Amino acid sequence: MTTAARNLKQSLCSLFEVYADENGVRRVVLPIEYPGTSDNVVVRVRPQPDGSYRINENGEAALHASMADGDTESESVKRWIEDLNKCGTVSMDENEILFVTGESEQSIAHSIFRAAEAAQRSNSMQPRPRELTAMRATLKTGSAKQ
Repeated sequence: MTTAARNLKQSLCSLFEVYADENGVRRVVLPIEYPGTSDNVVVRVRPQPDGSYRINENGEAALHASMADGDTESESVKRWIEDLNKCGTVSMDENEILFVTGESEQSIAHSIFRAAEAAQRSNSMQPRPRELTAMRATLKTGSAKQ
């Protein structure tokens, strides 16, 4: 590996923060932000009793969506979640937590990116407050019917 490649690898790795939490959980702060905020996407890697790993975003995507007057029950979000489930990569549980199950330590890094991508994308599907204001104004004036 060349010095330039090694430096690039170190620079990229330095953008990620990894913390050890209780019960063997690792919290990973990614250099990816939720759209319209300065909040980084954070995922947790939780070891499971069977030796697998559950990688999730702890429900933060749904929280960000609700704070932006978004609706995780909207038809577009429901369809998107169904599509994710069909692909077998990311699922959403009953608590609106996006998660990926990794079968081995080798799959953790890839699963972290899948969970983070889903969290960011889920949040970006929600209308932003400025967009909501514009949509509400359009509906009040009746120009949406034209």
